[in-house]
Amino acid sequence: MVQNIQDRIHCNSCIICGSNNIFRVLVTKDFTITQESFEIWECGNCSLRFTQDAPRKESIGRYYHSENYISHSDTRKGLLNSLYHLVRKFTLEGKRKLVQKHVHITKGDLLDFGCGTGAFLHTMQESRWEVKGVEPDDSARKNAATLYHLNIEPPEKIFGWPPAQFDVITLWHVLEHVYELRQYLETLNHLLKPEGRIFIAVPNDTAAEATYYGEAWPAYDTPRHL
Repeated sequence: MVQNIQDRIHCNSCIICGSNNIFRVLVTKDFTITQESFEIWECGNCSLRFTQDAPRKESIGRYYHSENYISHSDTRKGLLNSLYHLVRKFTLEGKRKLVQKHVHITKGDLLDFGCGTGAFLHTMQESRWEVKGVEPDDSARKNAATLYHLNIEPPEKIFGWPPAQFDVITLWHVLEHVYELRQYLETLNHLLKPEGRIFIAVPNDTAAEATYYGEAWPAYDTPRHL
């Protein structure tokens, strides 16, 4: 069960399995923009961790509006962002190889859901794939047009698309940002061709670095990571 408390979402049960066995694990904060504190809760049944009292969808925008949020701005300012761009060249090529290995084709139709500024789409397009992208952030869509001449759509557009049109759908560290999980996943599955594949990458809170860094683990990234 989910309750709206002013501009926050309070969960009384797990949003995935519905169990009432949920409990607070730790308190972290928005290190990127506001420095506000947020609680991380866990489901004792399915082990999902989630941000308790996260901002409602209508209020989340301000937590993304920063030049430091590189997936939207593509900024190269500062040493860390410059290093990110250097590493990204290798990770984008690694994603391309991963996709082609598991779908057993070297070109086809691909949708990148939550594509940011379109860097992965550009990589696949250069490898002769037909690509589409969706992205909720207007500034990221504009940057995709400027950087890569890509026409990126807002996410709600997918509900009007015809079925069975994509060989591949990718969500690279996007699902943790999505509010309507079931609605979007069901629709994305509907958009796949019969032999198509969906690739999903999400943060793993059982990883050694999550235990080591605790509440300072960067992948909690509250409240952007729901």
